[in-house]
Amino acid sequence: MTTINAIRLASLVTEINVLVASGFSIAAIIRPQYLVPAESVPTEASLLLAMYAAARTIPLALFALGAIYKQATPALLILGAARRRHAIAGCRNRSV
Repeated sequence: MTTINAIRLASLVTEINVLVASGFSIAAIIRPQYLVPAESVPTEASLLLAMYAAARTIPLALFALGAIYKQATPALLILGAARRRHAIAGCRNRSV
């Protein structure tokens, strides 16, 4: 795989990732019943958690989409490193 194809693939995966994460966080704010179990009742705590998720994912999505649009390879590498560290931290804490 050439470097250009690898960057395109990484950009596509990053784009899908941030759009899905942002979509889920926005859906959790607007219609929390779609994301919580059927027997659960959405509370103020679930709204707070949804707003926290949105505060993290929406700026990341804007930054990632801007970096992809501008074809800024260094920014995409920084994003990849940050996502990798976040995944490692989640695995260590057993939150994923």
